[in-house]
Amino acid sequence: MTVAPPSAGAAGVRAARSAVVHSSAAAVLAASLSWAHGLALGFVYDAAQYWNAPTALLSGGDVVNSGALSMRGVLTVFVYLPPAILTSILGPGSAAWTVLAWNSLLAAAVCVLLLPRLAASVVPGNSMARLWVSAGVGGILLSGFSQYPLLDTWAVGAALLGLCLLLRGDRWWTAVAGGVAFAVAINLRPSYVLPLLIAAGLLLLARPRRIGLAVPGAIATLVPQVVFNLTNFNSIGVVPYATSYLATVQAAQATYAVRYDTILFASRNPQQWYCDPTFADRLVGESPPADQLGVVTSLIGHLPDSLWFLFEKAAANLQWTFATPYGLDPGSPLSLMTLLVIAVTSTGFVSLVIHTVVARRDRLRLASGVSLLAFWLGSLATLVLSTPESRFALPLVLVGLIGVLCSIPRQLRSVRIGRALLIGIAASIALAVALLLAGRIALSHPAPAGPLKSVVACARL
Repeated sequence: MTVAPPSAGAAGVRAARSAVVHSSAAAVLAASLSWAHGLALGFVYDAAQYWNAPTALLSGGDVVNSGALSMRGVLTVFVYLPPAILTSILGPGSAAWTVLAWNSLLAAAVCVLLLPRLAASVVPGNSMARLWVSAGVGGILLSGFSQYPLLDTWAVGAALLGLCLLLRGDRWWTAVAGGVAFAVAINLRPSYVLPLLIAAGLLLLARPRRIGLAVPGAIATLVPQVVFNLTNFNSIGVVPYATSYLATVQAAQATYAVRYDTILFASRNPQQWYCDPTFADRLVGESPPADQLGVVTSLIGHLPDSLWFLFEKAAANLQWTFATPYGLDPGSPLSLMTLLVIAVTSTGFVSLVIHTVVARRDRLRLASGVSLLAFWLGSLATLVLSTPESRFALPLVLVGLIGVLCSIPRQLRSVRIGRALLIGIAASIALAVALLLAGRIALSHPAPAGPLKSVVACARL
């Protein structure tokens, strides 16, 4: 038996300590960036419903109506229960900072514990550069979401956690936990059904046993929603009772609206719509679609013009500002956040494609890259087939950040200027420029503040 010299053991201890120090410091950075915007002035609209549900649960109030649980998953009640408990002790005035503190912990966990591990499943390596880039860039991207009791970061975090457990876990219980995480993500955000089904279907080909073990975990996690629907609405279903109604609402304007914003605390109607009047003019006289199938049918019927509309819609929802997940008044100057989001999304997507192709002979790395790309493409499809808000693009941005992390080498001197690198740089720049220009064009047609009444109103803009 060969015994390692004492120096090797000491070096391993020092490396472990260094990793803990760097991870802790990076987590502090990611969490601190969440505080950069300051405290929320209040919780309104969707954020109010997500906050009212746990507070009603604690006070013995009407949880179903307070949390709008006819169209929200039953698990939404528990996401903000910890800060709600703390607020009940400290008083209502503490709500803004308890929510911010809670969400800053989530941002740190996603950026430091989750995203680098997913990147390592595609391109092995645990360089400190990846950790710090993830904490810094990810902390900035999530900072606006941390102010409010919204579910976007929690839902995408659960979805990516499920992927991480299925890709990197080697125990039976990690596969079961992956199924639980998938079901939680779908309960918090039913629109994740398509992206996660596509990702799981592709993973089934590479890791059938893992997916087989994930199914019981997912089914068990969906039971509370089934029981809740039966008890409160006398209906059987694994998604919220009014999901079909929401799908109809989403479909009605999905063929001509490119983005919807909510403007907070402004002396105007908070609803701000943007649409494509040229494409809308082609739809005048047609019946609005009643569901996503109707949206697809309409878009297919207007090929090839609809391809530009879909690209325009995707680009519009990547035009983030430092106010995202909420909006600013039309005509606001180009934000540095817009440039960061587009750079991360375009570079990350191209990077993932290239690294997945390069890893085609490594079954596990290939499965990781393909599943992440499947989740990205499924999220894109969900976005462009709905009436989206900019926050719906969060999965595209975070998976893009994973792709960026994949491209960070362990050492700069190991970088080789080859054909793949040059193609990747050129493709990233071209995609970023196209997204920026298309997004600016898409947002150049704002509707008057308030509801967007019809396709005719859009066509007249």
